Amino acid sequence: MAAYHSFAEYVKKKFDNNFWAAAERYLEANIDSLGIELRRIHRAGETEISDVKVEHV
Repeated sequence: MAAYHSFAEYVKKKFDNNFWAAAERYLEANIDSLGIELRRIHRAGETEISDVKVEHV
């Protein structure tokens, strides 16, 4: 088992894929109510999650 510096680091490494999957499902289900303005974008493509950060456990 790998040594982790903190419990938050352990959770981040252990459940990283779960965080991404949950965030993607939320984004897809709630994109219209998030208040994201796409007026200045010439042609909007798919939404994308760029980073997941575990701050508190």
